[in-house]
Amino acid sequence: MGTVIGYARISSADQSEDGQVDALQHAGVSRVVVERASGVAERPVLDEVIASLTAGDVLAVTEVSRLGRSTSDVLLLADDLLQRGVHLRVLNLGIDTATPAGGLVLTMMAGLARFERELLRERQRRGIDAARRRGNHLGRPRLLTGDHAEKAVDRLRCEDTLAVLAAEWRVSERTVSRHVKRHLGDDAPSPLRPGGKGKPKRRGRISTAGD
Repeated sequence: MGTVIGYARISSADQSEDGQVDALQHAGVSRVVVERASGVAERPVLDEVIASLTAGDVLAVTEVSRLGRSTSDVLLLADDLLQRGVHLRVLNLGIDTATPAGGLVLTMMAGLARFERELLRERQRRGIDAARRRGNHLGRPRLLTGDHAEKAVDRLRCEDTLAVLAAEWRVSERTVSRHVKRHLGDDAPSPLRPGGKGKPKRRGRISTAGD
């Protein structure tokens, strides 16, 4: 029989660790390690405890929430422990992976977590399909619109450069050029040259018939 280590995590909402420590000691743990939450997701003290456990040891907590922020996190941790021959005991749920009943509860939790993930994916898929039917744009917001393309053509013909437009609209020169070509298609003047060294009034202009 290995060592039973109790882990208590104290969040900002908890006034004292006494409740967790008392419950763990009453459950017969050999030692209780306390970690005070720092407002971040990391649990460095828990990581150290887990690293120190060896086959036959038991990690005990009062609640599942002390081990992770989600059911998936806890299940991954439990699976890692089991792979190393370490058991997990959760007092308020009566889970003890050293027993057949505890293993069954853990398996049921894993099934529920998978079911929740599938439901979430299905809701996301339905939301995307509904948005597409409404004609909504999906993905990142468009930086430039069709109006930008038409304005770009007019301003480039009036001696503005791609560099000037790109700086004003906070995009790259390549983005301006590509956007004009995409929105105007065959009607887009060619070539669209990015601003560069050369004659100031010719830099970045659109060449058109008759120039």
